[in-house]
Amino acid sequence: MKKFIFILLLISFYLPAHSQVLITGFGSSEFSVDGETTDFGVTTQTATTANAIGTDTNIFAGTFSLVDITGFPGIELTGFVTGVNPNTEFSVEIFNSDFSESRTYRGFLSSFASTSSSTALTFASQTATFNTVGGFQFGGQGSGSSLNITFGSIAAVPEPSTWVLIAGGLAIILLLRRRRRA
Repeated sequence: MKKFIFILLLISFYLPAHSQVLITGFGSSEFSVDGETTDFGVTTQTATTANAIGTDTNIFAGTFSLVDITGFPGIELTGFVTGVNPNTEFSVEIFNSDFSESRTYRGFLSSFASTSSSTALTFASQTATFNTVGGFQFGGQGSGSSLNITFGSIAAVPEPSTWVLIAGGLAIILLLRRRRRA
């Protein structure tokens, strides 16, 4: 019984630590807007968000403290959008520490609501091999429609197969425990 409780405690500590990794909060002091690359007409930061007003073809970029995303191939972007064609595609690039490599993710503005929401972005097939990120770039592939976007945060998320492995391991432990009792 003590071993079983010990294993459950280990699992309970493992799950919260690996559910996702915050890459950066766009309103935090660690995120710095890159004025040379960002071409939105107006950009502002509050304590919790960064807002960009321009068109759906503009770029918003910045840097932040280095974050290790080993084992987290997906990303989730939180924010909200107003004033644009919801079918507009956008890309998000995250860069390694010296900006020599990037990973590109794609999504559609329709995945954001007019109030804060999150969207999981899909990884475009590339060969980026880095695990430490320090830069971010958002770019729309629209037709020049007006865009008002507020960025909340970006986080790295594990593959769905990670959750399957965790659930499978827990099921095996429970099955063995039940078998031992019988």
